[in-house]
Amino acid sequence: MKLYICGDSFCTEDSEYGDSWATMLGKNNPELDIINLASCGASNYLIYLQVKQALASNCDFIIYNATSSIRQEFSIKQDSFTKDDVSRYHNMNNSNTNTPMICGSWLGIDRHYKDLINSKQANEILTFYKKYVDLPSLIEKNFIFIAHTLDLLDRSQINWAWSQGGFEHKNFSDNQYPQFDQYRKKECPENLWDHYVRDQIRPWYHVTDRTVHQNVCKSYENILNLRL
Repeated sequence: MKLYICGDSFCTEDSEYGDSWATMLGKNNPELDIINLASCGASNYLIYLQVKQALASNCDFIIYNATSSIRQEFSIKQDSFTKDDVSRYHNMNNSNTNTPMICGSWLGIDRHYKDLINSKQANEILTFYKKYVDLPSLIEKNFIFIAHTLDLLDRSQINWAWSQGGFEHKNFSDNQYPQFDQYRKKECPENLWDHYVRDQIRPWYHVTDRTVHQNVCKSYENILNLRL
C-alpha cells in the first residue's frame, strides 16, 4: 500500500538530526510504501501539485500539510515544458536538482538556494514583493489553493489526513480566516508550526522535540486507521 506525504519542510526528513514524524511513520508501518514529495520552501500551489501527483499515482493514503501564504514559485532557467508538475521544481531532499523552478518565501528566497540565485536576485525579488504585492489578496489566493486541494482529497476514494500548518498561523499573522470546519475530523490536532523556531534552518523539519513528532505520527496513524 502506498502513502504519499505532501507538504513543505515540516514534512521532510533530515537523518543527521534524528527521526522526524515522517520517518517514525515509516518505521512504525513497514508494510507501507511511503513516498515523500514534501519540499523545503514549498508554496501552497506546489503542495497542490504534489497532491495532484499523489492522486494520479493510485495511492492508498495521503497526508497533506498547508503552508504560509508568502511562499512563491520562481523561474531560474528556461525549459520546454508546456504543463506544470512537481518534476520542474528543485527539491533539496532528493536528486531533483537540475530543474528550472525553485520555490520559497520571498522574504529570503536565497535561504535555501544560495547556489542557484545570488544576493542581487534575492534583493530584487524582495523589493518587488514589498513594493507591489498586496498581502490580503495573496492570502485569499492561497485560501483558494488550499480549499481546492481539500475538495480534491474529499472527493477522492483514498484515505487522507491533513494539517492547516502555516496557513496564516497565529505566530506570523493576525488575519482571521475560514476554519475549514467540514474537514476538521481529518486534521492532525498537533500543528508543527506551533513549535517552529524562527531562523533555525536545520533540521530541515525545524522541530527538535521528539515528543511532538511522536504525537504527530500517532495522530496521523489514528486518522488514517493505520496499525490496527
